[in-house]
Amino acid sequence: VTNGVTWDPPYGCPATGNTSPYQMANVSIRYSGVTNIGISCPSKCPTAAPSNLYGHLAVVELDAQMAYKQALAWWAKQSDQYATNALAIIDGWTKTNKAWDVQSENGPLEAGWGIAAFARVLEIVRVSKAMPDMSNKVTKFRNWVNSIVMPQMMNSILAVSMVGMLFIVKRFRHVGKQNGQCLCTTLGMLLVV
Repeated sequence: VTNGVTWDPPYGCPATGNTSPYQMANVSIRYSGVTNIGISCPSKCPTAAPSNLYGHLAVVELDAQMAYKQALAWWAKQSDQYATNALAIIDGWTKTNKAWDVQSENGPLEAGWGIAAFARVLEIVRVSKAMPDMSNKVTKFRNWVNSIVMPQMMNSILAVSMVGMLFIVKRFRHVGKQNGQCLCTTLGMLLVV
């Protein structure tokens, strides 16, 4: 509820009149989906949507879900307009987004939710006749993920892994002295995960 107004993401899946994408040049999402201070909503942000959650809303609740609904509508109806809409959302993000921040908080989680949905969209509509340059769209998406999103995600994974390893070493130090194999196996399993 913002200013006494309840807001929900759109539930429909219009072939025309869809207002997505809501892409952002810089996604910076803190715990609880709160957008980092200094990051502003684009001008087309839904007015009733809570602006402090806009990063989460733009990526996960609006664009990832709408792109996926549009792809499923294309699959069910075989109307190429839905495939065009779904891919326009992904194109908007790959062209606009240049930074994905807050690696120690919700940034990686939000990326996982949104990027996974976008990847499913590409897989669903890859055979659409409306998209003769589909391999180019997949390449642009992969380049965006690999150059913008994944480096931040890898930093987060490594940071979490290091914290986990330090916890295990401290917690099971006495086990390591008695049974070095157990400690090495535990650390090895953590690194694999």
